[in-house]
Formats: sequence, C-alpha cells, structure tokens
Amino acid sequence: MKNLDFVRSAFIIVVGVLLVAFSTWYLMERTEILSGPQALVERLVAQVSGLGSCELKNPTVSITPRRQEGAPGERLKFSFTVRNNNLNCDPATFDIRPWLDPRYGLSAEPRLHVETLADGTSVTRDFIMISPATAEAREIVFNQKAVNVSSARHWGSADARYVVMVEEVETCVRRHPSISVRPATKAGLPGQIVNYLFTVTNNNSSVCGESDFQIKPYFFTDSVLSSASTPIMTMKIAAGGQVSKTYSVKSSATASLGDSVRFNLGAYSSFEGVNYRHSQDLFYVVGTSTVPVSAPPVPVEPVEPVPLPEPPLTEGEPISLALITIAADSLVNNVYRLGVNIGYTASADTSVHFRKNIVRNPGFEVSTLRSNYVLHHFRTKDGNGKLIGEGSIQANQAQEFCWNTDWSNNGNLGQPIGTWNDADYEIMSGPLKGIKGVVQDFTYEADASGAPHYTFTLDKNLPRRPGNTDTILTVRKTFDDFDSTEKRPGSPGQRSLRLEPETGPGKTTLLNQLYDDGSSTVVEDGYSGKKMIVEGRWRLSFWAKAATPGDKVFISFVRPGTPGFLSEVVTLDKAGWQEYDIPFTVPVGTDARHTNAAPPVGLKISSVPDQYDRVYKDYRNRSQIWIDDVYLGEADNTNPTVFSDQAVAMLKELNPGVLRYWGGNLGEPLVNVLGSEWGRGMSRFATRAKTGNEYFSSLPEVLDLAKEIDADPWYVVPPTLTKEELKDLTTYVNSRAGEFNRIYLEYGNEMWGTGCGSDPFMGATVGFHLPKMADEAFEVMRDAGLSSKVKLIIGGQAAWVGRQSQIEANSDSHDITAIAPYYTMIEEGITNRPTPTVANLLDYIYASPLIRNKANNKTNQSSKIISQAGREPAIYEINFHDTGSFPPIALKNKILTGQAGGITLPLHMLHAMKESGIRIQTAFSFLQIYFRDTGGTMTRLWGIARDLDNIQAYRGTGLALSVANKAVFGDLIGSNVVGGGSWSRTMVDEFDRSKKADHVIPYLQSFAFKDGNRYGLIVFNVHQTATIKSKLDLPGVGGAGTRYQLYHPDPLATNERSVNLTIQEVPVTIDEITEYEFPPHSITSFTWSE
Repeated sequence: MKNLDFVRSAFIIVVGVLLVAFSTWYLMERTEILSGPQALVERLVAQVSGLGSCELKNPTVSITPRRQEGAPGERLKFSFTVRNNNLNCDPATFDIRPWLDPRYGLSAEPRLHVETLADGTSVTRDFIMISPATAEAREIVFNQKAVNVSSARHWGSADARYVVMVEEVETCVRRHPSISVRPATKAGLPGQIVNYLFTVTNNNSSVCGESDFQIKPYFFTDSVLSSASTPIMTMKIAAGGQVSKTYSVKSSATASLGDSVRFNLGAYSSFEGVNYRHSQDLFYVVGTSTVPVSAPPVPVEPVEPVPLPEPPLTEGEPISLALITIAADSLVNNVYRLGVNIGYTASADTSVHFRKNIVRNPGFEVSTLRSNYVLHHFRTKDGNGKLIGEGSIQANQAQEFCWNTDWSNNGNLGQPIGTWNDADYEIMSGPLKGIKGVVQDFTYEADASGAPHYTFTLDKNLPRRPGNTDTILTVRKTFDDFDSTEKRPGSPGQRSLRLEPETGPGKTTLLNQLYDDGSSTVVEDGYSGKKMIVEGRWRLSFWAKAATPGDKVFISFVRPGTPGFLSEVVTLDKAGWQEYDIPFTVPVGTDARHTNAAPPVGLKISSVPDQYDRVYKDYRNRSQIWIDDVYLGEADNTNPTVFSDQAVAMLKELNPGVLRYWGGNLGEPLVNVLGSEWGRGMSRFATRAKTGNEYFSSLPEVLDLAKEIDADPWYVVPPTLTKEELKDLTTYVNSRAGEFNRIYLEYGNEMWGTGCGSDPFMGATVGFHLPKMADEAFEVMRDAGLSSKVKLIIGGQAAWVGRQSQIEANSDSHDITAIAPYYTMIEEGITNRPTPTVANLLDYIYASPLIRNKANNKTNQSSKIISQAGREPAIYEINFHDTGSFPPIALKNKILTGQAGGITLPLHMLHAMKESGIRIQTAFSFLQIYFRDTGGTMTRLWGIARDLDNIQAYRGTGLALSVANKAVFGDLIGSNVVGGGSWSRTMVDEFDRSKKADHVIPYLQSFAFKDGNRYGLIVFNVHQTATIKSKLDLPGVGGAGTRYQLYHPDPLATNERSVNLTIQEVPVTIDEITEYEFPPHSITSFTWSE
C-alpha cells in the first residue's frame, strides 16, 4: 500500500506540474496554439523537464557599427551579435530578421538568419543594408530582431542607422528683384523732362543665370505725367548683378505749379507663370526744387507684367463634362476676404524677423504679471461625501482652485512663494465682487485634503468664503528690473539698462539676447533650419551714457560658426547721453540659406570685454554705463510700420480682409497696449509664469499694419485691464475708428477655459464667468462713448454648441460671437482608424469641409444660435488641429504643409461662409513652424507661411488662401455644379457619435462673388487623380479676366525645404464656350468684369 500511495502521490505531483505548466503557457503565449500540437508537446516537455529548472530569458542583440553613412544605393556592411541568455534550458533556435521602415525603401541581404544557440553562447553574422538609388538625404533607423522560435514572447532587438548622404546641388531660387531710385523726388517746370537714376538688382541665386527684366512706370489715369523714355525698357541682368540706367518722365505743359505728382517705377520678370516684381514710389514736383513736397499718399499696386503662357496640366481619369452655373442672387452680403491671425515675436519661431527691430524690450521698461485666478474653498468631507470641516484657511486668505504646488518642482515650474507679495488684487466676479486691495503674502498652504495650493493672504478679511469656483480674483503686479533714475532725452520710456564696470553678485554687465534659437530643433526630416537670415545692410543704434566719459562698450552680433556680422568697441567719449548709430553690411552667403541645424544668432552689448578678447582682455571700465532705446535690424526697410518689409510684403500677397492680433497678450497693462516699442515693457499672464518675460506688439502698431495691408484690425483685449484702463482704451480706439470699415475688439482669448487641467490659458480664463465679465467690461467701454464702428466680440466654443447659448443668454453688450472650428485629418469619434495612406487621409479631409457645415452640424448650429440672438457669427481661428501622434509624422507633416492639405483651409472657410453665413473669418496663423505633439515630435502646425527669410514662401495653406482672396469681394452669390462626378463618404454624427450617415460629395465645388460689374469664381477640384473639365453658365456675357491657380502634380509637394508650390497667374477669356480644366487637388480663382 505504501508503494501504491507513493505512486499515487507521484502521479498527482506530475499531473499538477503539467497543469501548472500548461496554464502558464496558455495564459502567456496562447497565440502559439495555432502552430500545431507538436509545438505544444515540445513546450510542455521542455517546461516539465527538470521540474521547472529552465528559465527562459530575452536574448541580447547588438549591431556594429551603430551608424554608417553612405550614398544613395550604396551597400553598407553591418554585423549583429545575438546572445542566448536562457538558464538551464535546451538549446534555443532564434529567428533573426530586420525591421525596415517601408517609407524609405531600405533592403537587407540576407533578410533572415536562423541560429540555434546553447545557453550563454552567442553568434555574430554579417549582413548588408542597401538604400534606394533615389534616396533623399536622411538618417534612417532600422533594427535586427531575434525571436525565440519556441517562445515568441522572448525576443530582443537593436537599432542602427543608415545615414544617406546626398551631395547638395545648388538649385535656382528665384526672388523678387530690387529697384532703387535716388533721389526719389525731383522737380521740373511744366512740360520739362526729368531723369530718374535707377538701379535694378537681380536677387536670384547664382545658378539661375541671366534673367530678362521689364522696367516700366505706373501713372494714374488722370496724371499730368507721361513717359519720355521708351515706355517699357528691357534689360538682361545676371543673377546677383546690378544695372543702372535713367528713366525719363515729362510733365504736361499745363501742369499746376506746386503739385507733387506721385507715380512709381517698377522692375518686373516672369518665369513659368510666376511674376517677380518690385517698385518704388517717386515724386515729380512741378515747379522748382524749393516748392515743398506734400506727404505721399498710400502706395498703389503697380501694373502687372504680361505673364507667360499657361503650363500644361496633368491628365487624370476621364470624368463627364461639368457645368458651373453662376446666379445673380446674393447669399451673403458684404463679405470679407479670408483673414489671418498674427502673433507675437517668438525667438524660437518663424516670427523672429516679424518686426523691423528684433530686440525684445528695447527700451528696458518694467515687466508686468497679471492673472485671473478661479478661487475655491476647500473643505473636508465625511465618509458619505458630506462637507464638514472648514479647513485651515483664514478669513483673509483665498486659494486658487487648480494648481497643486507639488507640480512646481521646487520652484522650477510655477510661481515661487512671494511672487504676488504687494500686488494689487480685485475680485472681478462672484458674490465677493468689488473687493480690492493689496496682497500681503503669497504662499503654498494645504487645502482641507492636504494638497498645497497657491494661497493669497489679503489685507482684509473677506465677508464670506468663496464658494465652489464662484469667484474670480484678478492680481496685477509690476517688476522693476531696470534703472528709473536715468533715461535718454526724449525717450517715450521711463527707464534704462545700467551696466556695471565689473561682474559680481547682483551686478548686470551685459545685454545678451538670442534670436532664431529654434534652428537646431529636430524635425521628422532633419532640422527646422534657420528662420532668420542676416545679410545685406543692417543697422545697430542705441543711446548710451558713461558716468566716466571714455569708458567703452563691447558689441558683438554673430551666429557661431560663421564670420561675425558685427564686432565693435565703442568709446563713450562724450558727457551725457549720446546716440550711436552703427551701419554694417553682411555679404550675401555669410549667413548661408539652408535648412540644416544652425546655432542661434546672438547680440551682446557689454561693459566688460569678452574673456577671449586678446586686445582688451585686461581692460576695465571705471564706472557705470547706461544703455537705452536699442534698435537692431535691416537698414533698408521702407514700409511705414514697425514690421519688417518681408512680413508686410507677404501679408499684402495674402491680402486678408481681417487681421487678428492674438499673441499671448492677456496680461498686458494699458501702457503696453498703447505704448511705443521703446515705451513699453514685457508681460505674462500664465499660472506658471514667474514674471513678465514676453514682448508683444501694441494696438497702435497692429492698427498701422492693418491699414498698410488694407485689412480691418481685430485685437484681443487683455481681460486683466482695470475699468480706468478700459475707458482710456476706448478713447484711443475712437480716435482711430475713422481709418477703417470696422475695428474688432475681443475680450481675451478662449476665456471659457476652466483655468485648470489641459487649459493652455490658465491664468486668464474664467470658465462660466465669461459672459458676465465680458458684458461688464464692454459696458464700461460703451458708457465711455465707444464708436459704432468698433465691434465687440466674445469668443465662443466650437466643440460645445451650448457655450454659444450660455453667452447669448448672459451678455447684452457684445456685437459678435466668434468660434474656432478647427479640423483634423483623422475623423473624430471612430474606434477603428483607417490605414494612414495618402488616399485614405485625403478622402476624409476633402469630404470634411462640406459635411461639417451642413445644417444641424456644430458650426451651422452655432451660427444659428448666434444669429437668432441678434448678433453676428464669426470665426476667430481655423486650421488643422492634428496635435496627436497619428498619422505618422512624416506623412502628417506633408499633408499639413503641402498641396493637398493646403486647399482644405479656404475650402472649410468658404463652406462656413456659404452654408453657415459666416462672413468674418481669420485663419490661424500667419507664422509658426512647428508644435510639439502628444508623441513628442514636431508637427508643422499652425503657420501658413514657412518663414520670412530663409525659404521665403507660404505653405500650401497660405498659397491657397491667397488664391481664394483674389476672388472674394462684394457679395457671395449663388453657384452650382452639375456633372463632374461625386463620391460617397460615411461619417459619424458630430453630436451623437453612435450614429453614422452617408454623404455625397461633388468633386468640383464652387463659390461665386459679385461687386458691381466685377465677378469672382473659386473652383476646387478634390478628385485625387482626375482633371475635370467644366463650362460656365454666366449671369452676363463674360469678358477678359485672370486665372489664379495653385496646383502641383504631387499632392504632398511642399515648400519646407525648397520652393515647389507657386501660384500660376494667366490671362483668360471668360465665356460660355470654353471648357475650363481643373486639375486634381487644386484651387482655381477667376476674376473678370462684365
């Protein structure tokens, strides 16, 4: 019996072990059951043998070398080593094969290795990696992965890099020419011929060779001037070359003495349908040189040169002939050209050269921190959730409801203790509204649950505790980091920068600013590259005073790795304040144009010599030096605003109807809102901000820019202004109202945010308090006599239509409610994402604009709610909003910036106009090169321009907006497409994601406009491969016109590295006979007069 018991016990143990082993295997590797019963038996035997002593481990894989460089098509030899790390197991067989990114075409020889290794042994094998012969320059990551054949969950891998090196071939980059006429004003008697000496510069890159230029004047129709030369002069100029000649102009014999007659002289060239031009305004003073010259009027656009013939179009699959009928009825009256947002100057972004003066806070004025805080009374709860305790907060204390100061990371993030000491406070909303005073102490105190929060100790007890986020506390503080005892004579500011003669604790010896410091940022295809190019004539000017005349300042302006742009030692040899002006020229090519990594540009003005300065290394100043009102920028900017010629020229090319300024300026005091660039300082608003350290453009500057580009201005008013500041703002705005059709003032930006969590504007936003707070601010302005030409705006919430109802029900003083219907290239609310192919993504982004604006969808519903309340709907921002990590970054960025994605921006905006009646819209944004998405990679949002200086081009979105704006004027009138084909798309409902509906989307989509006898027509072809032909059914007989078109045969073509996308402009005849061709994924505009 004992033997039987022993056998029975042994049997039970073995069966138990088998069951445990089987269960472990099934739970962890059940997918291998499909490999067959033999594998199952082998695995069970392997696990039972030795009673579980075999311990499976992941193999170790390494590759040498880790990185190699090779030319396209080159075969590079690598080696991998695989080590079996199992313990007490039978020899294991490993399947070893590479993972190769399908986007880049790498191949491996051989593709598979199979190796059997005993425990603790390794094997090394060579393999070859080959890049495509047509590979572009990039670093391509691949790996080798070793998988245990008998246990697929045990594997290891290693990465390596094949760096494709392509010899850079200089390409022809065409740029606008330059024409310079000196002097610009000359005098002549009636009937006299006057000669103007002009110089034309061909700014094309050297490989472009010679170009033909036409030189011709533009005279007003009733001008007393005429050409005394050949009306159109022609000349050939080599790339980079200059030619100087004289152009003769004659006045009429009957011209009136004393008249200052304006005309312009321009240089024009055309290449492949693209026009390149530059002109200068000139004056002929009738009389003698002593006759005073009147102020020149606003410049007008010069006459365009005759463009080259239309380029051939790429054919696609045949589709039936379409007919576009244009009706005479008006759908939306008095529309605005599609507008754009502009933002603040960010040193790491494309807007680094947005202003003429690149120096931030050049007048050294005080910084300001102003914030709105949502207050909350934290109380303890019992086990049933009932509020019981009052917590430890005193009657004169208030706590911000969201920011847990544990997040502050020892003060590296957020506001340190004491930040708000001595700040002014005012309770702006809630049951405690109207209480104001001075903050006595700013600390971190625990709430009733023990979590530390920002805590304000006030100068008085509150009559009651704040409720559940029912109170808004506004705090305002200035930080004076500069010297208020000295300023240069006549300065609009109140302070200067004091430089000490020697370094030491608390001593400032240096003005040190960096520009273009994002040029080395890693993006999906290399680096973001330079956004500012320093070349040509520049100027540094500043005011300085030495306590001891004869002391020196040491100046450098340089991008490391290039010859210095400016290195100067200035001796302050005069007593008192003196202005110093230093012109300098940087030869073209010194700061080379490329999109590789580059260090930032740095400006230093120091009272102490550089430690590496061999000449002055032992020099010491004797006493203090003061610096004030610094300017650093190009010397030849000619436009009348504070913004660079590049920025103004590109905005004029875009031709927006509305210009919205939103730059993060939510904490600006009125002195900054209205001050000149040398009379205002820096500011911040955010909950995380320690002090004011961002420099914004002022309202007068924005108004000047809008006037220069013929747009109506839209300014985001800081929601932290006091009532007195709002009254003074009203006075100023009224003084400028007559210059515009309308001025738009918006109360903050997205003020409906919760002030917590993912809200990007924490420190300004006020949640459900928005309607009342905006209404009260606007009432102050209306009571101060606000002009009827100034329209007041509250920003609504596109994603939640109910927000618009809340705003309309709780505010009476606003004129407009604006929303931001951003869109994505991936349909929201779906669980199974489509394979991210170009065709799948374009299918959605081409269907989305029409469907999102259909009746009962969110944009349309918001528009109805706003209109029914007697107010006007508007769009304050719109663009792609793909901030997630899908689709893959390289494909996503090509769509965001390229041909295909570009046409969707005006398509969304025009459907919002046509289907939802929204005539005031501003795209976001003029300048921004990238945004870090949730996956940590740089997504190329939201700028519609690539940059101002380097590539000097718009992205697809900006070019498409430019094409659309050629034809947007007057009233939106009816247009309809018959024929041309369509496709069906199923999409989820915007309100109920469980519902789906089928939609039919036409390939051709049209929008027509009429202003008197002038007509515009915009046609989109969203077919992915086919050119579609269409005739026109006109309201009149047609006539001579112009066609503007954005099209590239590659839907993913971009201007990110070089210019591939351009607008083609050609003359056309508009009639009902011609079959007009619209290539795939294109936008085309026609303009003509009946």
